[in-house]
Amino acid sequence: METLLSRYNGEDMVVIAAIAHGIWTRKNHVVHGGKFAHPNFIVKEAEEWISPPPGRLKANWDVALNADGKRVATGVIIRDDKGLVIAALSRTVEACLAPVTAKAMGMLQATEFCQDLRMSDIVLEGDSLQGVQAVNAKGDQWLQFGQIIADIQVVLSQFRRCEVLHAKREANFDFAAHGLAKVAAQEPTEKIWKEDIHLCILM
Repeated sequence: METLLSRYNGEDMVVIAAIAHGIWTRKNHVVHGGKFAHPNFIVKEAEEWISPPPGRLKANWDVALNADGKRVATGVIIRDDKGLVIAALSRTVEACLAPVTAKAMGMLQATEFCQDLRMSDIVLEGDSLQGVQAVNAKGDQWLQFGQIIADIQVVLSQFRRCEVLHAKREANFDFAAHGLAKVAAQEPTEKIWKEDIHLCILM
């Protein structure tokens, strides 16, 4: 690990971690009867994370449910426009929620985390299409998780500038946030990292 950190910058390390995760995922997929993914696909997938505009930060979030479905675990990772990790969070909430509502709860956790860090210009990105559409719609039609969406919108109104974007799991480098969510699902204590998160947490 120290050798890699000494040879590569933060953006390169992000791609290296993505490739390592892709190899691990491909192996599991084949073991469980799936098709073998070509190595070129793994590299392409690893390079698809899109950085935020210069001077801005991007927060990716994801959610995992524990085995009995009674714990919502959220992972959040914040990077700058060079791909360097600024901060990360793994946190759990004891609750039985439908997947779409759990995703909305994860978005709220990510939004509040950015607010706690006093960030004012942020791009929030996750793979919950319904959640992202609800936040951006400014309406009350999302009755299933409407109060959570309303809470998110209140927090977002306090940022100087904020965008909420949807990206598919393969494209938004979501494996890092998902890795943090899995940590939270297994260990229900809140963990916060600032600039010193290790690759083993991300995979």
